[in-house]
Amino acid sequence: MNLLPELGFECLTENEDFFMNCLLRYVMENGSVFRGYYGSYIWKNIGSIEMNFHILPGEDSYHLAGFTSHVSGDQVWQLAVADSRQCYDDDECESVLERWVTFTHPLTHEGSIRLYLVNADVVPDFFPNDVIAVQVIAIAQEVTYYADEDAYNQSEPLAQLMGKPVHFASNNVLSILDMSVAVGAIKDVSMRFCTDAKGKPKEFYCVTIATSYGTLEIMHAKERVAEGEEALIRPGGFVKANCMLLGDVAMGKYQRGAIHDQEHLTRLFRSCIECRDFTRITNVLAEDCRYRSRKYEIVAQGKADVFAHLSGIAAKQKEQEMDCRAYPAVVFAIEGNDEGEEASFEFPIGTHCIALSQNEEGNIDAVLFIMLNEDNQICEIRNAGEKEGIYKVKINRGEDPARNDDFAPVRCARSEREWLEVVQACYEQGHFDDIAFYYGMLPDCVLESETPPEVDVDFPITGREPIYTYLSGRVTYDEHTTECEILDGSRWGHEYALKTDIDSSVHMTVIDVDAEGAIVKISEYQP
Repeated sequence: MNLLPELGFECLTENEDFFMNCLLRYVMENGSVFRGYYGSYIWKNIGSIEMNFHILPGEDSYHLAGFTSHVSGDQVWQLAVADSRQCYDDDECESVLERWVTFTHPLTHEGSIRLYLVNADVVPDFFPNDVIAVQVIAIAQEVTYYADEDAYNQSEPLAQLMGKPVHFASNNVLSILDMSVAVGAIKDVSMRFCTDAKGKPKEFYCVTIATSYGTLEIMHAKERVAEGEEALIRPGGFVKANCMLLGDVAMGKYQRGAIHDQEHLTRLFRSCIECRDFTRITNVLAEDCRYRSRKYEIVAQGKADVFAHLSGIAAKQKEQEMDCRAYPAVVFAIEGNDEGEEASFEFPIGTHCIALSQNEEGNIDAVLFIMLNEDNQICEIRNAGEKEGIYKVKINRGEDPARNDDFAPVRCARSEREWLEVVQACYEQGHFDDIAFYYGMLPDCVLESETPPEVDVDFPITGREPIYTYLSGRVTYDEHTTECEILDGSRWGHEYALKTDIDSSVHMTVIDVDAEGAIVKISEYQP
């Protein structure tokens, strides 16, 4: 992920000869290494910017697989993984060392933000509800400054909704696809720097805002600031930034790289099963690794054979479009272990394993255990059979925190009479601020009327927002004498019609509905 141009340092990458023979060579010779499970990251700070190269292993040489420009900020967020299927081959990543992950708030499970993860291969698994520490920054591609929040609210809105302007929420960050928008009052302003291709230091901005996830540092080049806005870059000012969110996960227990123990390698294996790609597990398989079936038979022997066996299963699942899910699990009890001598059993209490569901019902039909050798490599993968029946496992099915089970979508499909009942309720309540009615109208909905308008308006009216504005003009929360009644509508070619009497001004309303139950046309007639 090359974001150097956004920071004002496109000069470091626009010349391929300089980038490959100077910058790359300098980082390789002077940088530090984070080891992932499959590859490595070699990084070096040049001023405030981290140059991070992705290196994949090979038999005779190493292979350069990617590059990330990052800024080591000061803000660490605790985030909960929101989406369950984290497949690196589906999300525009160029290698297994890259990863996009969607997160949500760890406590409220509200909102979702999408981060490009720096040093992603040091984390074995991304499973729903997992809480991960991430050092987060935003690098802005477009940035706009305002004197204060009132000035922002007076700026050009995104759209009009029910007569009101729509802006991005203040003191918030949200993601739309891989892009994010951060909006908020400026808490602090500082300068960061890097050197250009000639070795000359150059500064770029870092402004901080508050969000529901934590304080966010927004970085951008000085050149990104529009003329006249630089004076607004101050505490108390206001900023809106279209940006990319980057998060470094090489923190906490992962600050020295990938961890090779039974828990982490089991989770790594689970991730490979879920992604149906066993590339990341290649370097942790022992040369004499074996795969045992439920009958305790060795069905694959040796690293290459085991990898081929696993890849063959994954290929078959893809070909047959099988819905196979893999869940983290842990041994919590052992039958016949009344004296608490767990150490005498092959898989003591606390051993991590994988529960598989390979059927439409979602029932668990297999449990996999992995065993490690003295070098912390996987020496055996065992599909639990009768022999392992004494082990009781607790399964984490990872309820997706981004899904609200109480969510009820707005009902925008109704019959002709049902829509007339909605309109009747709007008149009787004295306002049309009904989101279902608003979105029940198609964007190109038409309103025709024979009723003399109280304001200067040309009929027909086309469009959801203009129709809403016109109807709202009749009942503006003032005191009205309103009576409504649904009657036979055959006189106007409809099954039903709504008779509305507002302050002794009477009109009839009929509604045309399409095959999907949306409002296509509203017609008003004199009785």
